[in-house]
Amino acid sequence: SITSTLLQKQDVIFPIPETVRNNGFICSHLNYYKKVLVAGYYRMKTKTKKVESHHSDNNDDGEHEAKLYLTHLAGTSSPSKTQQMKDKKWYDLGDVVPFFTIPKYGRHIFYTDFIQAKNTPFLIVGANVGSDIAIVDTSCHQVLELQGGKTITTPTTDDGEYTFPISLATTSISDTNNDLYIISTNGNMIQF
Repeated sequence: SITSTLLQKQDVIFPIPETVRNNGFICSHLNYYKKVLVAGYYRMKTKTKKVESHHSDNNDDGEHEAKLYLTHLAGTSSPSKTQQMKDKKWYDLGDVVPFFTIPKYGRHIFYTDFIQAKNTPFLIVGANVGSDIAIVDTSCHQVLELQGGKTITTPTTDDGEYTFPISLATTSISDTNNDLYIISTNGNMIQF
């Protein structure tokens, strides 16, 4: 069963990135594809004294920070590989996609999926508090710029309000034929 498989692997250690360790960050996202492990972290620092905010009462006044990390795992995740995993480097991708203010009592959540192009998996990244979707080349750990200044974003409403992703998924028919599907907060599914 899946439970016994997970319990057998409980002694495998995936060390967290040094920059988030003991710094108040919480892991809110994990994804894995073809030896690429992605971990999303966030933290929120509350303001100690009340200051006049330019945000509305619906926005959180705390300082929010989000970081996405990527590492490459060699071999399988068996206990014999534990030491190799401890020595792996985590690549700090920052927040990857810019985000707006966080709703009161809210938190930052990453959404990710992968597309395979030739020999390189590309990471697709969105967040619940931003309208942009980014593509990361996992071989060089860089956010890609799309040709011609094009961007992938969720649509605005008829009133010009931003919508945000609440889920995303990819399909790969071949190395050159990939589709991205995004469900946004207005209930629409967009295909790229």
